[in-house]
Amino acid sequence: MKLTIRGRRIIAIAIQLLPLSSVIAARNTVGEALKVPFAAEHQDQPVEVLAVLQRTAIVHPAGAAVWDQRGMVRLTALLVDPERLEWLYQLTPAEFQRRRKAAFSISQRKSRGEAGQR
Repeated sequence: MKLTIRGRRIIAIAIQLLPLSSVIAARNTVGEALKVPFAAEHQDQPVEVLAVLQRTAIVHPAGAAVWDQRGMVRLTALLVDPERLEWLYQLTPAEFQRRRKAAFSISQRKSRGEAGQR
């Protein structure tokens, strides 16, 4: 994209924002590996992500001073610039699959009422 303002050419770089869930999936890792806080957009509003959970994130309106404005947002609804995210570590694909299977088996036991029987 190129813009011309008063005879000067300015090259504007379009930043592609992606859903946070897609960025995490593409890295083959978990949200726990993200360094927080970081900037994102939710419903065209800037927010600060304070924590990333399995399917949701805890966010706070950017620049807001009141902490009771925190909310929970689905990872699919948060748009981020993947280049600006910082990661603590990268899980190997085998470790990622092991954690995913462990989380799935725990959720299956809870749904059947077996979790408290051990």
